[in-house]
Amino acid sequence: MKFTAKHILNSSDYLHFLFRKRFNKSNQFYQRVDQLLFQLNSADTSLKNLRKIKNQTIASLDMSSLKARDVYMRPSSSDFLVFLQVFGQKEYKAPIELYQRVFGSDPKTILDIGANIGLTSLYLHYQFPESEIIAFEPSEENFTQLQKNLSNLSITSKKSAFWHSRAQLSLDKSFRDGNEWSFQFKESANGSVEGLGIKDIINEYNIHQIDFLKVDIEGGEFEIFNEDVDPLSTSVDIHFIVMEIHEDCGEKSKILKYFERYDYAYEDFGETTCFYKVDHEV
Repeated sequence: MKFTAKHILNSSDYLHFLFRKRFNKSNQFYQRVDQLLFQLNSADTSLKNLRKIKNQTIASLDMSSLKARDVYMRPSSSDFLVFLQVFGQKEYKAPIELYQRVFGSDPKTILDIGANIGLTSLYLHYQFPESEIIAFEPSEENFTQLQKNLSNLSITSKKSAFWHSRAQLSLDKSFRDGNEWSFQFKESANGSVEGLGIKDIINEYNIHQIDFLKVDIEGGEFEIFNEDVDPLSTSVDIHFIVMEIHEDCGEKSKILKYFERYDYAYEDFGETTCFYKVDHEV
């Protein structure tokens, strides 16, 4: 089954195609998708078609900066909402513009922590095709999708979680809606997921500086960015951090205070907070 852009006339058709049910236009989910679809097709990005093959929904995405590319998503999952957030809402556009204003150049090394199905890494690759990008995602199912979406690109990927130090972790799906974009981890001797601290990542990949660090780890930021773990004490400079701080998991002010200790300024853009050193302040 395949829908082209001229066949899909409204958000109701998209949603019926993806979730196999109709949504009332007064439904908040419908309204949000309607807004994001408009944004997706109104700038330098366009959705050429949607098609289904076996257990995959495939979106043909066209961006002016690079040739068209297929994006793979699981039907009736949170994948399509992530797709719309990244490419429709363009939630990382403002942080990227801030980075370029502050530093006056493109980042050389990018870490995508909590990469989900790889769409943020893909978006960052579109923006910075010459940058080294390393994507980390702990979920086996998400990581499988990530590998499909990042195939044949110069992006390194690793199935591991971001933690305060190297540890074995177990999956906890009790966070929020428990869908593919919402889960947490706990330390467990019998855990099947590898957790890595920032120093472990630096050593494993021989990183000399981190120019752009994206962190979206569903509340895990409170476990890591504090004075006890102290990830910013590493000898490697971390120039810019864009983080989603989940305030239902802790007090944002505590994370802000930790970054202030290292002379980072910050700016908020929607759900994300960007940190950068004040000596680079615009």
